[in-house]
Amino acid sequence: MDIQNYINEINREYIKGNATEHTFRGTLKILLETLCSDVDATNKLKKTDSFNFE
Repeated sequence: MDIQNYINEINREYIKGNATEHTFRGTLKILLETLCSDVDATNKLKKTDSFNFE
């Protein structure tokens, strides 16, 4: 995914009128992983008892 494709995707969701922050997370994850091959983005980390997000 390139930047223009990312913008098109989030704009398409935004136009629907019911988007929230969570709506855009998956698309951002794909963009980051495409642009940075060594990145493994996580949409939402699981909290642990010690709040250690490993």
